[in-house]
Amino acid sequence: MRFGELSGNEPIVKALAGMVDSGRVPHAIMLHENDGGGGFGLAMAFLQYLYCSSRSGSDSCGVCPNCNKISKLIHPDVHFVFPVMLSSGSASTVSPSEAFLGDFRTLAIENPCFTEQELYGALGFEGKNPVISVAEANALLRSLSLYSLEGGFSSVVVLLPEKMNLSAANKLLKMLEEPPAQTLFILVTHAPERLLPTIVSRCQMFRVASPLVSAAASYDDSGMLASLME
Repeated sequence: MRFGELSGNEPIVKALAGMVDSGRVPHAIMLHENDGGGGFGLAMAFLQYLYCSSRSGSDSCGVCPNCNKISKLIHPDVHFVFPVMLSSGSASTVSPSEAFLGDFRTLAIENPCFTEQELYGALGFEGKNPVISVAEANALLRSLSLYSLEGGFSSVVVLLPEKMNLSAANKLLKMLEEPPAQTLFILVTHAPERLLPTIVSRCQMFRVASPLVSAAASYDDSGMLASLME
């Protein structure tokens, strides 16, 4: 997905592109969206711009090998974490969400603005309460301890981080406190108030407007621009 395919959130797009252009990409970004909002699509457009080998005009080219892999959600240096139901035999070094990546990719490519319940429906979790477990955090820590496969950044997109249990949240906090070199975390959340305050404080936060809402919605209820908070 290219920035040009997004609707709204122009100040945030400009800020994200500026991070890449200036070489000052932070280690952790939090995108606070409404359910079914544009957070995931914005995250993927940002990653496509970051990894693009021929970016120009403040957007990715959309056709280079990296853009192609990002658009298909198959870039080997981009990891996805999302809530799942745990099996009784889940090992601490194996990502529980890995078994559901195919269904996740199908949903996310067809509809980047999927809701939480659409995600659970696509994964077969209707009426259940999936979580992000410490097994997921352990597997992620193991993956990030390795060098990126294609050089450059290793990136992690965490969907609904408020669904982490306490053990997983503490593991993520440790990673945010001592991030490996050239590692980027993007957290897409509906409820930052349900996260550990120490996790929130280590992220640069953007308040993402829903795709059908005008750019004026980038302003919060107090009238202050909510694009970036240290």
